[in-house]
Amino acid sequence: MPLVKPLCRLCERPTADGAIQAVQLDKEKLQTWLLNVCGHEMAEEVQDEDLICYYCMWHAEFHAKYVSEFEALAWWPPNLVYLDDEAKELRRMYLEGKTEQCWVQLEKIELPKSENDVNAEHVEKSDGRKGGKKCFYCGQIVVKISRHVRKMHANAIRRDERMEPILKPATAFQLKMGETLIPLSANYPKVNWLSIRYQAMDKLADYAIKVVSKDQTVTEVKAFHSDLTIGSKRLLELAYPISGKPKKVLIVKDIDADVLKLALEFIHLNGNLLSEVDSLDACVQLAVAADRFEIIGLEQFSAKLLMNKFLSPENVWNVLNSHHKSFVISTTCLKFLSLNTKECLQNGSFRDLEEEPFRLFLSLRDMADISEFELVSASLQISEKKTDPRTFFRNCCLPKLRLLALNADDFSKLPRFFSYLTREEQEYLAFYSASPSQRCFIVLPPSPKTFCPNTTKRSTKRARTLDLVPEHKIQSSKVIFREGNWFEPKQGSLEFSLELRSKKSIKLTGFEIFCELDLEKEFREEIREAEKYPCNLEGECSVSVFEKRFCRKIQFPAKLEKDGWVFVEHCMTVPAGGRITLRLRLERPRFLRTLLASPDFHEHENTFFEPPKISVETEEGDLTNNYCILKKISYVEL
Repeated sequence: MPLVKPLCRLCERPTADGAIQAVQLDKEKLQTWLLNVCGHEMAEEVQDEDLICYYCMWHAEFHAKYVSEFEALAWWPPNLVYLDDEAKELRRMYLEGKTEQCWVQLEKIELPKSENDVNAEHVEKSDGRKGGKKCFYCGQIVVKISRHVRKMHANAIRRDERMEPILKPATAFQLKMGETLIPLSANYPKVNWLSIRYQAMDKLADYAIKVVSKDQTVTEVKAFHSDLTIGSKRLLELAYPISGKPKKVLIVKDIDADVLKLALEFIHLNGNLLSEVDSLDACVQLAVAADRFEIIGLEQFSAKLLMNKFLSPENVWNVLNSHHKSFVISTTCLKFLSLNTKECLQNGSFRDLEEEPFRLFLSLRDMADISEFELVSASLQISEKKTDPRTFFRNCCLPKLRLLALNADDFSKLPRFFSYLTREEQEYLAFYSASPSQRCFIVLPPSPKTFCPNTTKRSTKRARTLDLVPEHKIQSSKVIFREGNWFEPKQGSLEFSLELRSKKSIKLTGFEIFCELDLEKEFREEIREAEKYPCNLEGECSVSVFEKRFCRKIQFPAKLEKDGWVFVEHCMTVPAGGRITLRLRLERPRFLRTLLASPDFHEHENTFFEPPKISVETEEGDLTNNYCILKKISYVEL
C-alpha cells in the first residue's frame, strides 16, 4: 500500500478510506450542486480520472436526505454496489453523526539497521547525559522529555479553526501528540445544522401546537421540545407530544398559523429567520406574539424590522391607533414619529387618532422640525373631528401642550383656541404673554393645574443624512445593463473605507448600502422580481478622539435584495472633532454599479462635517473612481 494517497478532487484530502472515479458520477449535476449548494464553481473542469472520496458523497447525501430541494441534484451513484461491508458500516456511522473525517500527516523516518547504531546515535545526541530519552519531534535526547515538549513544541498539535470538535476518528487509528490535522479546503461546504434540522421539522419534531384561525380552520404547527424549553415557556405549556395520547390539548386562538410558524422558526434557528416577513400585518402580529408568548429576543427583532422596513408616514398613525396598548409596537411607532414628526403630521390620517394614542404622541420630548405652535394647531385640527371637540382637547391635549412656551403673537394666530379654555385660563395666558413693561403693574396669578408646567420648547432636532451618491445619479438595472455601467471583479474581495471628521457632536444612526445587481435577468430577458442573496458583507465602524479609538462591528442583515439598497442600523456617538472611520469588506462580489462618490454638501453638511476621504481597493487595483458602496449616512445632532 503506498504511503501517499491521492487527494479528493473536492475536499483535497487523502482518499485513504476509499473513493470512486468521477467518470462514475453525473458531472453536470455535480457542477450544479457546487454552484447552488456550496456557492461556487470548480476552478478547473472535473476530469474522468479524478477521485471523489466517500466522505464528500456521504456529506452531500446527508444534505439531500433532509432538504427535499437537493434530491433532484443527486450526483452520486444511486446504489451502494461500490461499497464493501466495512465501507457500508463506516457510511452508516458517518450519517448518524458518530464519526467525522480526519487524517494525519505522517513523517517518513529511517529505522536503524542494528542495535549498535541505535546506541551510537543515543550517545552522540545525549552529550554524555544518562537516562535521556529521544524527543519524537526533533529527535534530540533530553533528560526530562515532558518539560522539553511543553517548552519547545507547544504548538505541535494544530487544528483548523473552521473545523468543529471531532467526535471520533473515522478510522481505526487514534490521534497522538504531534500529529497534524490538515486544514479544510475552501471547496468543502460549510454546514448550517440548525437550518437543516429546521427544514426536516416534519420528520424530526416531537411536539405540536394547535391553532384555530378566524375561519375556524385548525392547523397543527410542529416544534422541538428542547427549543421551546429555552425560547418560550408559554408556548411549551400550550404544546403537546406528538407520540402517544396527550392528557389535554390546548388550542391557541387569536393568532394566524403562519405567524406562529415564524415565531417558532425564530426560536429554532436561534434568533434568525429563513422565511421572509413580507407584510406590515405579519410584522405587527409577530411583535404581538413575542409579547404574548414571552419569546426571548423576538420583540427586539420585530421592533427593528418594523422601524427599518415597514413603518412610513402613511401607516404609522393607523399602527399606533390599533396597537397602542402593545409596549413594543407603541414604542417603535413613537420613535419613528419623533424622527419624522413633520412628515407624519402632514398626513391626514392622524386626525382619526383616538384619545390615548394621541396623548402618547404629545408626551414625546423630541419632535423633528416642528414648533409648539404647529403642534397646538394640529391638536385643534384633530379635536374638531371628534364628537365633543372641547372635551377631547381639554382631556387629551391641554395637559400635554407646552402653552407657556408660546408668546402673544402665537396666541393671536389661534382664535379658536380660547373657546376651549375657561375664563381663569384665558386671563392667566393674557397676563403671562403680556409685555415686560405691562407685567410691572400686574401680579401674576398662580398657574392653572390644567396647564403643562414646562416652559421650555421641545427639541426639534431631526434626522439628517449625508448623501454620498445623489438620487439623480442612481440608474435602474435595465439602464445600467444597456449602457454598460457595471463591472464584475475577477477574484478576491473588495475593501471600502471612508474617513469623516465631525465638526459638531452627532449620533450616527445608520447608513444605506448598495446591493449587487441582478443582471442575469437582463441576459435572459426574463420578467421576474429581484432575488435575494446571502449577505457577503462584513465591516466595522470606529470613532477616534485624540489618542483613543472606539470600534464596533457592524451587524448586517442575513440577506440582501439585488438591484436595490438596504438601510443598516448602527448607532454610535461622535463628539465634536471626532474622526469616523468606516471599513467594509465585500467578499466575492459579482455585478456592481459603476458609481463615483460625489457627496453633495448642503448647508447643514458643511456645518457638521469636513469633506470625506474615500478609497476602494481590490486585488486588481484601485477602484475609488469607479465604485461607491455607500448611498447615504444618517445621523442626528446632539
